[in-house]
Amino acid sequence: MTAEKLEIGSRNLTLTSLQFQHNTPAVNWIRWGDGNPDNNAGQIRWVNDAGDTVTSQIRGGQVLFNATTGAVMYLYWRKGDNAVTLRNTYDLQTAFDRNNVILATYQGGKLLDADYGRTTIDGTSVTTGTLDARAVDTDSFYNAGLSVFGGTLQSENFNLAAGTGWRITRQGHMNMPNAVIDTLKIADGAVSVQWAANAYSLTISLSYTARLIVFTSARIMGTFDTHNTEYQLWRKSGAAAETKIDSLLFSVDEYTNPYPNIKAIVAAAGTHTFRFDFVRSGSGAATIHNAPRLAIFGAYK
Repeated sequence: MTAEKLEIGSRNLTLTSLQFQHNTPAVNWIRWGDGNPDNNAGQIRWVNDAGDTVTSQIRGGQVLFNATTGAVMYLYWRKGDNAVTLRNTYDLQTAFDRNNVILATYQGGKLLDADYGRTTIDGTSVTTGTLDARAVDTDSFYNAGLSVFGGTLQSENFNLAAGTGWRITRQGHMNMPNAVIDTLKIADGAVSVQWAANAYSLTISLSYTARLIVFTSARIMGTFDTHNTEYQLWRKSGAAAETKIDSLLFSVDEYTNPYPNIKAIVAAAGTHTFRFDFVRSGSGAATIHNAPRLAIFGAYK
């Protein structure tokens, strides 16, 4: 049995490389390929009246949707078209002519449906189960309450100063002000925060409020006039004035003795400079001291 006539829509059709984009190059425009009718946008393979497989080139193009002309724009290819752009119509009868193949419909904005070819997805509507990929390559990603920007994964409410939300960076930094960890394993020698210097002063920087232990030590060398001296520990936080946070008056004899001291304090986030000194009480030669040591250990609250 041989059919004298066969509608083009009933024949086997295959499209390659054809891609549609809505709102391109502007709102309510639709584009296929690069939009240039001089460049190929894809191919259509079809069976002609002689039963042979024919390959036709589809050129690029773009057209503006006009709601006053009709509710739906039909983009179609007509049998025999080769090296030309797609046709469009708002007339249903024209679109469904037996020698035409509707490739896509467009209703302006993001309302694009492609029956053949591909369409760019921008988040308007994705049917469950229709996306299957092992990886997504994107600079940024957003979901309700979660975002990824430039290698940083963070909650929507993250605010370092306010201490809300959380953040993990590609450099391995993690900010979780209210983390609850069931099992925590820390490698040998790992300490939350620590600084040390062979000096009378040391400047540190804290990301959050922390409990600190400040250790100081120096060698005290007395003179033949036994006297009293005051140990002083000072702290300067940011632009604020320096304040004395610890002091102790003690007697210095003529012998050389080490003088260690430990002070526990709570310090807020920011930059802090700690300094210690020995000041003679009363007249006479100043207290002789050297070999300073200053170390700070602690953990964030």
